[in-house]
Amino acid sequence: MGWSRDTIVGVWVGNNNNDKMRNVASGVSGAAPIWRRQMLDALSKRPDKPFTVPDGVSQIEVDRISGYPAHDGFASYKEWFINGSVPSGPDTIHTKVKVCKSDSSRLADPISISQGNYDEKEYVVIKEKDPLTAKDLWQKAVNQWIVKQPDQLYKPPTEVCGATSSMDIQIVSPNDHARVGDSVIFRFTIVSLKPIVEARLFLDDNLEQTFTEGPYISREIRFPSGQAGNPGQHTVRVTARDNEGKEESRTHNFAVNMDWVEPTTTPTTTPAP
Repeated sequence: MGWSRDTIVGVWVGNNNNDKMRNVASGVSGAAPIWRRQMLDALSKRPDKPFTVPDGVSQIEVDRISGYPAHDGFASYKEWFINGSVPSGPDTIHTKVKVCKSDSSRLADPISISQGNYDEKEYVVIKEKDPLTAKDLWQKAVNQWIVKQPDQLYKPPTEVCGATSSMDIQIVSPNDHARVGDSVIFRFTIVSLKPIVEARLFLDDNLEQTFTEGPYISREIRFPSGQAGNPGQHTVRVTARDNEGKEESRTHNFAVNMDWVEPTTTPTTTPAP
């Protein structure tokens, strides 16, 4: 079956008594040549016209492998979608996997990812859940196919590198050496191999807030314009302690209503004897 805007042509080839065709192996070699001739004859009488794009659809650039919206410079093509039906969220099929800097055959551990100590590598991840049984029969067949593939693109790592440390603190805002206004809400994250029991936020070495659980977002802290030292330069420090007593800290410098200026030290001279 095939059609233009004004013409539909259907062709069937076969024996009406169910005997096999002698010189026709498939519809491609049997019906398709006939269909082509019929369609060309029809188009000579009714010239082809472009289809009118209906309302409610959009043409989207999608990843050539996964069909998700194009990303990361991977090969893509344009496809039509009913509005609202475009796959959303991160592409879990054709993706970049975070791997160890020292060993790209292993996944980066959470601490290294938090520290930015990782590389990204392209992979095709094929995961299928069998909706009819609990035995994941589809995935077993997929795994058998993957094993036979020489291309490592289909074989993402499963083992994880050992963590270089047990905890990492990242101050999300303000950025180090950032310029801020009269009020600031401090945000930070903690990635730890052990449960965090306490986190503390210090402003210019004064304890501002204590946290016993995340999310780690401070109340709004204002810097009154008449306050001594404001506008000026300040320091925020975050400390965290896990349930085994391990502690880590992170410090950012920032400036209120001015650009950050690195402190300068005045050289001292020693009088000549």
